[in-house]
Amino acid sequence: AALIEIILLNAIITDQVIIGIIIGSIAVVFLSFAKVSESIFQTFASLLKSFISVGTLIGLLAGLTITLSQIFFRLSILSMDGSLINRSLFISVISLTFQTIVFGFWLYFYKKKELFLIFKNPKLCLPVGISGTGATIFWFIGFGLATVAEVKAVGQLELIFSVLISIAIFKEKIKLTEYFGILLLS
Repeated sequence: AALIEIILLNAIITDQVIIGIIIGSIAVVFLSFAKVSESIFQTFASLLKSFISVGTLIGLLAGLTITLSQIFFRLSILSMDGSLINRSLFISVISLTFQTIVFGFWLYFYKKKELFLIFKNPKLCLPVGISGTGATIFWFIGFGLATVAEVKAVGQLELIFSVLISIAIFKEKIKLTEYFGILLLS
């Protein structure tokens, strides 16, 4: 995100943010490979092997697409008049409406059973939808306040909460590489 913002928008990314992005990226690698690696060295070996996989290429292209979308969301928010909250709400509502329509059609044509399960289980699905909507709104407020790279760097903290939830709710055991990733991310 930082590289794209520098190229497309002439964004100025401070040295502290660049260092944070590098440390955060290393942390994410450790958290990503933690379940398949027993040591820090094995984590690096797994990472190097993954560079030549089709899955990595698809993941990088998906990440690029998401990043470009987020940059355009930021530009949309910044180009409007009004308070930051109103601009962020407006753009997030447009985004969520579009995503709901597109995903709704996809579910209807490819996963019709799952689509109808959503309507049969509103007590389970509604809290998830409300939480996701709230998270999106706060992401968009963040995009209005700082560069996408900075917002995404801070947003990586959600990984720590994911790990903590997996410990508390799913009783998963944490490996040394995961602790190292959490420490770096912190």
